[in-house]
Amino acid sequence: MPDPKCDMCGGTGLVGPDGSACPCAKMAGGKSGVRHQVDLTNFKKDKMEWFYSQQDNPWEYDMRHFAAYKAMFNDIKPFLNDLGLVLEIGCGEGYFAKQFLSEFSPLAYCGFEISKTAAERAAVMLKHPSRLPDMGLGVIQMDVEKEKEKLVEWVTDASLVICVECLYYFSDPPAFQRFLTEHMPKGSMLLVADSIRMYIQREYAVRKLGFQKLTKSQHKLVHDGTAWRSLTAILSQAP
Repeated sequence: MPDPKCDMCGGTGLVGPDGSACPCAKMAGGKSGVRHQVDLTNFKKDKMEWFYSQQDNPWEYDMRHFAAYKAMFNDIKPFLNDLGLVLEIGCGEGYFAKQFLSEFSPLAYCGFEISKTAAERAAVMLKHPSRLPDMGLGVIQMDVEKEKEKLVEWVTDASLVICVECLYYFSDPPAFQRFLTEHMPKGSMLLVADSIRMYIQREYAVRKLGFQKLTKSQHKLVHDGTAWRSLTAILSQAP
């Protein structure tokens, strides 16, 4: 008799003794399926890869998101003159970056994304050769939390680091923010944006690390059926 398969991802393994779902079903909010053995060292990478492989634009970015981004950009624009290298952590398929690059003209942009599928889509979406002069920058597929040492050479040259709705996927968000503090050049900026439920925690962490808050921007993002969810962005300057 063959091993049972997870009804979400097709993985095989042993049925969980408590009847709980395969991790992919939990992540996708699906119904309980069959638990299968997972290499926990690559769990986050594997599950994000599975998530993006199911469809294009799985986060359902639309004009509501873009309107919130536009309003955010208007708030932070006075602080973002003469941008050099801009890094985006967790760039996904490039939807935020595409909007950002339509408003700002940094000398170079590089996005980092854990999912190979999403990184490939972002690379196609963000073809702006004139904005990447002689540097060959674009999108790099990498688990920045596990491979922070490879990120150092980029962070030390950055004038702006962007983390939009990504830090809550990290196993230790404060540790990653400390890493940024240690390596971002003096006067460079950090843009952290999260839903309203998370921004207070992020604001406290940034302030505790010695960053100077330049401005805060909060705008309605989407309606989840019961209430509006807001996107709050905090732009801070490295000490």
